[in-house]
Amino acid sequence: MDQVKQYLKVMNKHRFWIGCVLSLCIGLACWFKATGDLQAAQKKDAEIIKQNFTTLASVKAGLLPNETWFQEKSKAIKRVVSEVERQWKQRYDTQQKFVTIWPTSLSEDFRREIVATPLEAEISPNLLEEYRDKYVRDSVKRLCKILDCRWVLDPAAAGDEGPALSGPKAGTAKPMVKDNFKMVWDDASQSDLQKQVDWPNRPMTKRVRMMQEDIWVYEALCRVIAATNKDARGSWEARIPTLRTMTVGINAAESNPLGRGKNRIARLDPTKKEGAVAGTDPKAGMLPPPAGEAGAAAADPNAPITIPPPYDWDGTNSTRGPRGLAPTGGEAPAAERAPEDYRYVSDKARPLTLKEQKESNLTEFRLIPFCVRMDIDQRYLDVLFNNVHSSPLPLEVQQVRINSPDDGKGGGSSSRGGSAVMMESGRMNLNRGTATLSDDATDIISLELRGAAYFFNEPKKFDVPTDPAAATPEAAASPAPDAAAVPPVAAPPVADQTAPAGAPAPTAGAPPAAAPPAGTPPVAQ
Repeated sequence: MDQVKQYLKVMNKHRFWIGCVLSLCIGLACWFKATGDLQAAQKKDAEIIKQNFTTLASVKAGLLPNETWFQEKSKAIKRVVSEVERQWKQRYDTQQKFVTIWPTSLSEDFRREIVATPLEAEISPNLLEEYRDKYVRDSVKRLCKILDCRWVLDPAAAGDEGPALSGPKAGTAKPMVKDNFKMVWDDASQSDLQKQVDWPNRPMTKRVRMMQEDIWVYEALCRVIAATNKDARGSWEARIPTLRTMTVGINAAESNPLGRGKNRIARLDPTKKEGAVAGTDPKAGMLPPPAGEAGAAAADPNAPITIPPPYDWDGTNSTRGPRGLAPTGGEAPAAERAPEDYRYVSDKARPLTLKEQKESNLTEFRLIPFCVRMDIDQRYLDVLFNNVHSSPLPLEVQQVRINSPDDGKGGGSSSRGGSAVMMESGRMNLNRGTATLSDDATDIISLELRGAAYFFNEPKKFDVPTDPAAATPEAAASPAPDAAAVPPVAAPPVADQTAPAGAPAPTAGAPPAAAPPAGTPPVAQ
């Protein structure tokens, strides 16, 4: 007991230092325990984060371990591809049935052989001459019959001499035509088209196919105009009194497509300063080029496209050699042009060469540009566009210009003068020569429509990927390699029915490729 008292006495004497040692030991023990728990928690959280990153990386790489997901994704892609193929076939079949019908006015031998012959092969020479002599030369006359207007080569067009003109042409007589038509198609425009169908030599089969494709577009446009005028009892009630120009193919292709160029829409660049116009302001910069364009046009999307003259099939153009060869003089021989060059356009209205067309992604269809200038009663613009939408041949209007200045193309003028139409006492006289619209015709405007006609190619199967890792919509959208080969004109089936003369175009508000109502006859001449 006495020893314990001694120890307590010593501890009491050194109680301060003993307390310091105990405090230090307790603090160290608590610190080691706390840091150990933090390290364990840190290690655990680091493992969780690492696992999450690994999972995200596997999702990004498409290497999901879920086989059901792969199967469902492949099924969804196949459903989409199947629906695209079904729609493509439906539109192609509808077009073959109601639009691309070889004329029944040609012999059965011609229609049978043109369908059976491969696109690049030649048919019998006598059948080519039959198409030239018995059909294509009268194309303008048939179009005038659809429009209910005077044909420029009609022998009765000369008529009797009308009253003498005043002014600079005083003393001359003005040829008159009886007022028995609904509208006027400008003589110069008719003459230009007539020159395209007057073939001095026997044509090639490719020329026949391409010309017939143009005629189908011309007929579709004329039926749209005729349907707009169908309720008119005469020329005094015509909603479209004057057709100034109508061009198709390379003749309708634009060097500055979709509003670029002089007297067109100034496109603003949203990435530059406010009010900067791409291509005109040196500080504005250029808008990105449309997809698929290359060369100079890709570097400068506003640069005009150089479009050569139409292909010279007969070698009669003094400025060009035979078969579309450019004159070379002492230079090296120029490469031969393809007849299809600049005949078709892209979905951005850019004219394409044959090589560019084959390399483009326009697999399902080919686009032929058209341009129509007319005078129209502005109260019936909706009727006109509804008829465009209801055309059996799909027509897409890409550009509309109202009262635009004349660009020098075609035979007509976009101003009121030179229209060959006169308004007298509320009645429109279809007279030849130069005339103007009276000030009373306040609802008549000048309208220019530019767009493209859709010709669907023969359907082909898409290449659907079987590898789950490659099963993406982008991969499924790629067709078979040979699908890029686009023919000039798909061979349509032989039809024995023909549309009655003057039959109006369908007016139902159906999609362009939808079948016309029951009982509607095929479009043929």
